[in-house]
Amino acid sequence: MKVILVPDIFGDGVHLSRLIEHLKSNGFSVTIVSPYKSLFSFKSEEEAYQCYLTESGHDDYYRKLLNVIEQETEAFVLLGFSAGASAAWRAVSNLQHQNLKGFLGFYPGQIRNYLDLSPKSDTRLVFPKQEKHFDVNKVISSLSNKQKVVCEMTPFEHGFMNENSPGFNEEGAKLYADKISEYVIKLS
Repeated sequence: MKVILVPDIFGDGVHLSRLIEHLKSNGFSVTIVSPYKSLFSFKSEEEAYQCYLTESGHDDYYRKLLNVIEQETEAFVLLGFSAGASAAWRAVSNLQHQNLKGFLGFYPGQIRNYLDLSPKSDTRLVFPKQEKHFDVNKVISSLSNKQKVVCEMTPFEHGFMNENSPGFNEEGAKLYADKISEYVIKLS
């Protein structure tokens, strides 16, 4: 099974290497759809966010992901983080692809602006315990009423899977790396 990995504002980089190795060790191939054309190294989350807005932005990232999905010929699962998860939410809600088996999204903050959308495939959303800009419980409540959507709130912060994020949590990252593999295996 192929995993299309849609990273957060930090894009493709060393911070994804452990997760990619974990996925590959479980027999999955991995394709990364980064918001950037090249690799960047950021000193802070603020610097990454400013670069994301300048180099890509939410709408361009969504369109880039749609283009990749439309060309996919193998069975695949979307795996998104933060801005990437929000782009993937929009994609699975606006495009039905015969090879898309499911979507697993972590801390998709911008999803709060797209609550009117409904995914066309199996979707599991993993939220942090809180967000700065919105009430996580209200968003989960709204999304939980949708068919094909399962929401989970973790005891971790936004970015807990990304070692470059201020919210990184080693325990949470290891736990959810295993859960990602279980989810993809279930959809295989």
